Amino acid sequence: MIDLTKLPPDDAERIAYAEGFTGVGELFARISDLECTLEALTDEQNRPRTWVGLTDEEIYLSTNHIDRNARGWANEFARAIEAKLKEKNT
Repeated sequence: MIDLTKLPPDDAERIAYAEGFTGVGELFARISDLECTLEALTDEQNRPRTWVGLTDEEIYLSTNHIDRNARGWANEFARAIEAKLKEKNT
């Protein structure tokens, strides 16, 4: 079996037509579009992102179930973890 994707589009279309397939030109155009989309998504996935930290409210909501006496420590701990994550991810 001939791998039509490895041939130039004109040759692939001629062979496919001879074998009874039609619309191969549209198929190759669609494959090309999908390859471009995949490349764009890959580029987007690999670009550096801006760090977004937690707000004071998010920290509070994450620690409000902790005893009031330990809440200050928990908030400091949350900020320390956030700082380490920022260091590793930027």
